[in-house]
Amino acid sequence: MITDEVFKKTEGMLYGYFKNKRDINMMRHKILVFENKKNILEHIIKNTDISSLQCLNGDIKGINYEGERVQTSIGRESYFEKALLKEIEKVENEYIYTNKKIIKLKLKVAEKEPKVSEVEYITKKLSEEAKLYIDLRYGEQSSFNEIARELHISKSTAERRRGEIVEDIAKLYNYYGTKMGRSWDVTA
Repeated sequence: MITDEVFKKTEGMLYGYFKNKRDINMMRHKILVFENKKNILEHIIKNTDISSLQCLNGDIKGINYEGERVQTSIGRESYFEKALLKEIEKVENEYIYTNKKIIKLKLKVAEKEPKVSEVEYITKKLSEEAKLYIDLRYGEQSSFNEIARELHISKSTAERRRGEIVEDIAKLYNYYGTKMGRSWDVTA
């Protein structure tokens, strides 16, 4: 029999496992979105696809010959060249920002993956029914009534199985945990 503290820590580990899995999936999706954006920006930068830049979408006005205004410029670049350089700089800055986001997300995924793989290693040792129970209870956060219906057992059996499964996981963790680096501490 395990202590209440170990029981709570083990359940916390299971809830954390599913949260980490959801976070990893969400971050991987974001990485794909950012990598797609990065590829588009890279294409614009490499191919100087100026047709997609804002300065060509109505930002430059036509020449007005009606006034007596004389345009003076300190630099050698025209208004068009300055606007184009400014837009290219915006694209380059967005590329750098996007690349930083990708790196940060990949680091967060790499940080969470060991915890997920550790729990997956331990749960592989359980029966298929226990794995399904864990998915229902901690992944989908189903009630005991819902679990009972899904597994074709009574509600009281579903409640009892929770304790048995959590205890089995705590024991497996204590057996395998020392070999896996103990990123979770379920021992009392």
